[in-house]
Order: sequence, then C-alpha cells, then structure tokens
Amino acid sequence: MSLVFNPKGGHRHQDNLSLYYFANGNGVLGDQGYVGDMPINRWIRSTKSHNLVVVDDSDQIFYGDEERVPALNLLATSPKVSFIEAESKAYPQCSEYRRLAVFIKGPHDQTLTVDFFRVSGGNRHDYRLYSELASSDGTGELRFEGIEFPQEPPLPEVGSSLEEADIYGLRDLRTVQPSDANWRAIWEENGKAFRFWNLSEADEVTASNAPGQRSREEIGRRVRYLDVTRKGTDLNSLFVGVHEPTAPDGGFILENAKRLEVPDEAGPDAAVVRIETNWGAYTLFNEFENEALVDGFKFKGKLGIHCDPMEGAEWILASSVETFLSKDGNLGFEGHEPSVLVNIESSDSTQIETSETIPDGLI
Repeated sequence: MSLVFNPKGGHRHQDNLSLYYFANGNGVLGDQGYVGDMPINRWIRSTKSHNLVVVDDSDQIFYGDEERVPALNLLATSPKVSFIEAESKAYPQCSEYRRLAVFIKGPHDQTLTVDFFRVSGGNRHDYRLYSELASSDGTGELRFEGIEFPQEPPLPEVGSSLEEADIYGLRDLRTVQPSDANWRAIWEENGKAFRFWNLSEADEVTASNAPGQRSREEIGRRVRYLDVTRKGTDLNSLFVGVHEPTAPDGGFILENAKRLEVPDEAGPDAAVVRIETNWGAYTLFNEFENEALVDGFKFKGKLGIHCDPMEGAEWILASSVETFLSKDGNLGFEGHEPSVLVNIESSDSTQIETSETIPDGLI
C-alpha cells in the first residue's frame, strides 16, 4: 500500500493523496503509471483518474503560479500495523486536504486498509476509487451489497479510437441516492475480489467506467470506477471506508465493519471504526480533541488502535495520544505528553540520532 504526496515535477501526476494498493498479485486500487507520449496521457495524469477525493470536478494544482505543497504528518510501522497520514495544499479552495491510511496485517499474508480522508472547502467532493480487477480484459464485474443500482451496460469497446469520450473521463454513469451510509462495493474477477466497505454518508453514489490503459499493449482497456459524492457550499467532509482484498485463498477477511457513535465532547473531527476480521477485532480511534469514552476506552489524541485477537493477549498501539486507557484501567495509559519536537542530527537505514533524548514512554 502506498500514499502519494509530492511536489510537481517530471513524470508526476496531479495525484496528491492518491492511494495505491497491491495484494495477491493484483492492483486492487490501481494506478495507470506512464505509457509514453500518447493522447491518453491527459487522462492518466489527471486528478480525476486516481483513487482520491476530486474537489469541484477539477484537477489539483500542478502548473502555474501556485504549487501544491505536501506534508507528512504521521508515519510508523510495526509487524501488525503500519500507518501514514499526509496532507497537501492541492486545491486553492481547500483549507484541509488530508488522508490517514491504516494498514492492518493479519496471518497468512492477509491485509486490509482503514481509510480516513478529510476535506474542507469547495462545493463538491467525490471520493473516487477504481480497481484493476473487473477490467475489460477480464470477465469480472462490479457488484454491490446494501445499495441498489440500475443494470450496468456492457463496457464500451473503443479500440484505438482517439475520440474524447474514449480516452478521457467517466462514461456510462449510474447514479443513486443512498438511504444508508453502510454498504459495500465488490470488484470481482476469476476467483479474486476487492471489497470496499463504505462508512460515510453521501448525497450520491455513482458507478461508471473510464480508460484503464497501463501499457502500449492495452489499447482501449477500460476499468470500473466508484464515486461517493457530497454536495454543498464550503463543504467539510470526512470519508471513512475499509479497503479489503480477498485473502490468498480467495476468501474475504472481514466479517463486519462499522462506525461507532462518538460523544460530542470528543470534538468535531473525532471518529471511531470497529472492524471484525477472521483473526480478531480492531477498534480505531481518530482525532479526539478532548477525552471521551467509547467502546470501553477513554481516549484523547490523534490515533489509537485496540486489537482483541482470537489467539493471544489484547494490545494497543498509539501515536500522538495523551490518554488511551481501558475503562477498568488494566490496559493503556493516561496523562502522557502526546508528542515532542526534536531535531534529527543524523540518520541511516537503521537508526536516527536526535538532538535531545526522547522521554521514556513515547516510544
């Protein structure tokens, strides 16, 4: 799993905070890369072709007087969980454009990613996804659970056409108004699948197809897209979802995923997600401005993860957190300094030397 955040340059795309996810030999969340100097490059480089939030149906900043300014906020890895949060000044109308991806690692090469994407500004937010599975070079489909869509027309056979509709943009749009925030989209092909668990309210959900050419040999290839859309004036959006590839044996990993109710005192950005896998349950706490009790834990801070595995002892992992304590006081901590700022004096591939000693308990 990788998250893009970089300034402009060279063969880079207008794709800050795009998510790429490779599992079991497939790009379950894809990226079309670079295929040479071809007319379709306009689509391949566009923000609109990537797995991210498109604001006001427009491309991110890339050329001109303003430049996109990315920043890394969090990055950590462990044998059981890795996570990264980055933000970018990618749209001039947005005061916030920030994504946190939590990569959970289970037994037998099973993985999944919990996704928090925050956007402030603009009047339309399209949380956009596509998979390399269920493309036109296979026999798969994009199907849904918990939400009804009109029947999909056959994917267009565009061949080597250079007509605008064949090399740029979404096509064959099917749009519905969801009655519930909880539903699933499944890209499926030849015994492999990728399932997206939507956990966000939306005004519209749209399924479509678009160019998916990754090489000179894949002329006319199409892939299936999904948009979760919010509309309004000067919008503030939090998109939450879970990205779930099937396990190497072809079976799904998740038994359930849901948002938990969060008390108002936790703050306007606070969110909690609970997921149940075939090896244990996880609760993820995110962006608690103030201390609050949810799912048996007091929490205040940026990111906390509690795991209750089917085998072995329960555990927690935290980053930039002041309090993360079970109600009975047997697991966790409280009253810690959530973070310190130190200068890096030197570093290599195995260690970092800092200007000051990091207090006990922060690592």
